[in-house]
Amino acid sequence: MERYILKFNWYMHEIMPYYKDEVMRYRNIATDEEYTRRILEGDESIYLPQPNRKFEPTSYKERIAAVLDLDYQTLQVKISRGEIRDKIATGGFGWRDEDPNHVF
Repeated sequence: MERYILKFNWYMHEIMPYYKDEVMRYRNIATDEEYTRRILEGDESIYLPQPNRKFEPTSYKERIAAVLDLDYQTLQVKISRGEIRDKIATGGFGWRDEDPNHVF
């Protein structure tokens, strides 16, 4: 679990800023505020199509953590308090935003 947490935190810091830039460029989103608002609202129209040669699908937790600048531990605390919804698909797989088939 410790390894997963380290990887998650690294991914938030090293990958998600580039992912955000790609989404903003691809979907023609002009401001950081608009991107943040749309992520927090769960706007599915901004997801990158998959497969994507630059980025794999991202999970709901990764998107929210990146937008709110949270590490894994803080994200889990906010989920447990009910401050952030935890969207988890059945079967133990995280909700993959770009491919709605992963939800079911």
